[in-house]
This record gives sequence, structure tokens and C-alpha cells, in this order.
Amino acid sequence: MRKIVLMAACAACFSGHAATAQITVELSAKDPKFNTPACVAMREKARTYSDGTLAERAGTFIIGAGAPGGGLAVMAAEQRKREIVVRDVELACMSNPPNRAYLDPAATIGK
Repeated sequence: MRKIVLMAACAACFSGHAATAQITVELSAKDPKFNTPACVAMREKARTYSDGTLAERAGTFIIGAGAPGGGLAVMAAEQRKREIVVRDVELACMSNPPNRAYLDPAATIGK
């Protein structure tokens, strides 16, 4: 219980700060899809991507701190969100994007 209260206090202290993630995608400006409106929009989405402010994610951090292995689960979920953004950028900007079928929700949910 003490650990949960401490985590809540820490989350409240940092609630105004945004947690930004660095998303990097290797793209070629010579690709025919590079200058399409869909690609430009997806590149902007990746450039401004944020995992959210700590105030928005405070509950996640409290659960992650209180549950055994919760911190690892929180990090894995955030990494998956970043990989989905990378996949979306690749699909919009590459003529021949890499196969990232493992990120398809239909491939992992219910199996």
C-alpha cells in the first residue's frame, strides 16, 4: 500500500510533463509514395507522437508498480503502440513495406 501511495505522489509531482517517445522510420525520398498526402500525414503523426502526459498515465504507473511484473507489462504495451505507429508510417510511405503481420490485432487477439 505504501508503494502505491508513493507512486501516486510521484505521478502527481510530474503530472504536467509530457512523456515523448522517439519514433524513427527509415524512408527513401525517392519512393513514389513518399510525397503522397497520406504519407505526409503519417510522418507528421509520427513526428508529434506522444505516449501522453504522466497525469493521463498515472493510473497505469500505479497499477504497474503495484502488480508483480506490472512495470514490464506497461513498457511492453507502450512499445507495441510505437511499433504500430511505425507500421502505419511504413504502409503509407513505402511501395514495398516490410511484413509486420505480428502487429495485426486479428493475429494476436483470441489465440
